[in-house]
Amino acid sequence: QFDAPSKVVVSAGIDGSVKAWKLQIAAIDAVGSPVQAHNGWSRAMYFDTTSEYVGSCGDDGHVKAWKLEGHDLIDLGTAINAHPDGARGVMVSGKEGLVFSCGDDGVIKAWNMQDWKITPASCNSDAHNSAIFSLQYDAKKQLLLSSSMDGGIKVWQVNPKTAELKLSAESADSDRCPILTMKYSPKAEVAFSAGIDGSIRAWKVEAQRLLQTQKNEPESPIGEDVASAQIPADNSSSSQGSTDTFASVTSAAESLKSRAAGMLPSTSVSDAASHVKTKASELLPSQTGETLASVADAAESLKSRAAGMLPSTSVSDAASHV
Repeated sequence: QFDAPSKVVVSAGIDGSVKAWKLQIAAIDAVGSPVQAHNGWSRAMYFDTTSEYVGSCGDDGHVKAWKLEGHDLIDLGTAINAHPDGARGVMVSGKEGLVFSCGDDGVIKAWNMQDWKITPASCNSDAHNSAIFSLQYDAKKQLLLSSSMDGGIKVWQVNPKTAELKLSAESADSDRCPILTMKYSPKAEVAFSAGIDGSIRAWKVEAQRLLQTQKNEPESPIGEDVASAQIPADNSSSSQGSTDTFASVTSAAESLKSRAAGMLPSTSVSDAASHVKTKASELLPSQTGETLASVADAAESLKSRAAGMLPSTSVSDAASHV
């Protein structure tokens, strides 16, 4: 995240570190000393440029608060195991001394920053039915937005004194698609969400209402690629037919890898998709019952691997198409 007045960029990486960078003309130079913020990946961070407070969270489930002093990040405190399954999002409001966090447990928590530590303020244990990847905060209107892999976007009214959240609006069930990230413009009162179907949607945030105003879909939706994979039932197909079948199975496997890219962990499904491609190559130049069975087994393996992942349904359905 970039602070224009000070020209300082704060970043978080998969090595668990949080770093500050000084942006200069035609160059960006590391300043200060990297801090080991988390064990494992640092999943998200937020820089409140008005107060120069920073929040970070990671796969270790911890939520941390920092103060930017010059070019150095000063540790203000840590909420240990705030989200035991992994923390995904964090927002900071320095003016109110609040930190908001979310995670794979579908819970939103609020924390007070005071006396060089952060302490629990409130907890919404049933905020969403799946992992929450994004939080956005409108400090002026005291509205907190959350988006989740359950496909829902919710708007919460924040009580600045108690940090309690009251549900103000949410997206309709008919508009839902698992959401990986979301950004909100308080000035325009519009939120933008990006989902696993490749779409970007715009939402108008009004009092007690959340309306979808626009949906931009990819030119080649993943679902269409997967659905095109068809394996002939008989063994009398021509070599050209086998080539077409191999191409369609390869396309479906690539679609599975694309879906896996936004999930945790992605490698297992990606490797399984590559296995499907390898098995599909055996369809050339002939197709035998044994080969078809091996491809079917590979697809079943994908379904089994998907069962322990978020979301399991999309990869499982795609494997069924294969």
